[in-house]
Amino acid sequence: MIDRTYLPFKSARTYKDRKMAKWMGFFLSDHQTALLQSHMKLEIDESMSLEERLTWLGRLYAGQYTATFEVRVQSKGQPLTTSRITGKVYDLSLAEVTIKHQDDTFTTLTIDTINRITTEEMANDGI
Repeated sequence: MIDRTYLPFKSARTYKDRKMAKWMGFFLSDHQTALLQSHMKLEIDESMSLEERLTWLGRLYAGQYTATFEVRVQSKGQPLTTSRITGKVYDLSLAEVTIKHQDDTFTTLTIDTINRITTEEMANDGI
């Protein structure tokens, strides 16, 4: 603590330096950019919690980023296949996500069928 009792003004005597607090905004934005660039491809597997999945989908929804979703699809009598869907998150609930395609069509997926999410926009935008 610096002794400022010799100063004539009360505001100068009671001034408290915020030190790192004034740099925190810069650090957070720079740190967030680095994190997102390292997570452009998100592997969603059985170990990822529903909360983590919803967090990533929420980021896509908030930023209205275009992403490619790799999902597991199984039709009646057919083996399990993988399908790719590209679009923006239009609606999000605890169990389902609705994807809006460029041609204004919609696909609703259950969150547990999503294997992978890939987006380049998040890295380019710095969010």
